[in-house]
Amino acid sequence: MIERGEGKASRGDRRALSERLHELEKRKRLHGVESVVPFLSNEQPARVRMHAASLIGTSGDKSLAQALFPLLDDESEEVRVSAVAALRRLESEATVGVLEECLDDESAVVRYWAIEGLAALRHPRALELARELLRDDRSGPKRVGLRALAAWSEPLTRDEKRELVQAASSWLWRRRIKRALRVQRRTAAGRR
Repeated sequence: MIERGEGKASRGDRRALSERLHELEKRKRLHGVESVVPFLSNEQPARVRMHAASLIGTSGDKSLAQALFPLLDDESEEVRVSAVAALRRLESEATVGVLEECLDDESAVVRYWAIEGLAALRHPRALELARELLRDDRSGPKRVGLRALAAWSEPLTRDEKRELVQAASSWLWRRRIKRALRVQRRTAAGRR
């Protein structure tokens, strides 16, 4: 079967992929989200593995988090991104170690999702990484720092907030940080 990026897929390949995705959805509907775990195997096309990971992530079933761990070593960046994004959505304490390992991934997108996942789990390293990203000169890492800051679910002290705002390189980033802090305050209040 032709994977994404390997050239143009034939009509038969597209049909086979569509059938696999349909089978995945049908199995989930009939037998529950646990039944999609076999679709995470390397024998499946990358798109199927990605979709299965996404279904597990949106299910909220924290007991299935470990089934996603092997996908974090997949050669496909898209599969690794789907797996770490699903782990972030599950917000399971059992994933902290794995998310920390993802901080060393070659893909920036995987690293960013790992930071957001750690922030959602109130891991102290996430706030430190968000601060580092907010000090970066590039806007991409800054945006990830803002999302991680907004996902942080513990109240920040006044001094911590002041430090974050003062580290901003422009009025626009100061305003964005203040907005993320308002979201963060609501997030922290909602989790108490």
